Amino acid sequence: MHSLLISLSIFLVAHIILWFVLSLASRRNDVADIWWGVWMFGVALICGWHAGYSSVSVLILGLVGLWSLRLAWHIGRKILQTKDEDRRYKAWREQWGKFAIIRSFFQVFVLQTIFLYIVALPVILVSLSPDTPLSWIHALGAAIFVCGFVFEWIADEQLRRFKHDPKNTGKILQSWLWRYSRHPNYFGESVLWFGIAIAASMVKYWLLAWISPVVITFLLVCVSGVPMAEERLRKKPEYAEYARRTSAFIPWMPRE
Repeated sequence: MHSLLISLSIFLVAHIILWFVLSLASRRNDVADIWWGVWMFGVALICGWHAGYSSVSVLILGLVGLWSLRLAWHIGRKILQTKDEDRRYKAWREQWGKFAIIRSFFQVFVLQTIFLYIVALPVILVSLSPDTPLSWIHALGAAIFVCGFVFEWIADEQLRRFKHDPKNTGKILQSWLWRYSRHPNYFGESVLWFGIAIAASMVKYWLLAWISPVVITFLLVCVSGVPMAEERLRKKPEYAEYARRTSAFIPWMPRE
């Protein structure tokens, strides 16, 4: 266990420095969103190596790797297509003023590393129990992960295409998955992490694995996901009726 934690710590510190330097060079703290997925994939690889790539660790590695690479590709493409820094990070930079560099380091990169450790708990716990045999629980967790992953991917792609159509400027996407939830992409993200926690439910200290999806869901619903997106949507004239009719997070039939 100690060797695993040492390896993870070295990896995470190295990546904090690497991506922080990259953010300074590009003057864009939103590169941290790409870094999140890349880091998680690295954590999964290190944990798999320490577990000897057992059947369960390979399963978890595959699920987390699929999620992290898709996330890095999705956010990376969005950043490359926009000249300006994400409005959240840009607002923080303006608020921090002359302390922007030091606060970026601690509030963006160090803080996210702490959350990364928490979210990675299922992956870490699986690597500490390499002899766990595959069972129907792992299949159930993988199936739930796939449902959440596909749901999020489709929602993100629908939103990307909607925003790239000039005819939709100033409008709100209210069709397809977005007809049943105002934030179906965040819902899919929450579901897939519950799937990973279920897949890690046969290892030692398995209850700790459930901290991961609970924290992710809390952050999405109460902190950085839904609240920030809702703040942007409120400025659009269609918002009031859309919010009255459509569930905020969990997909549900629209209200008449």
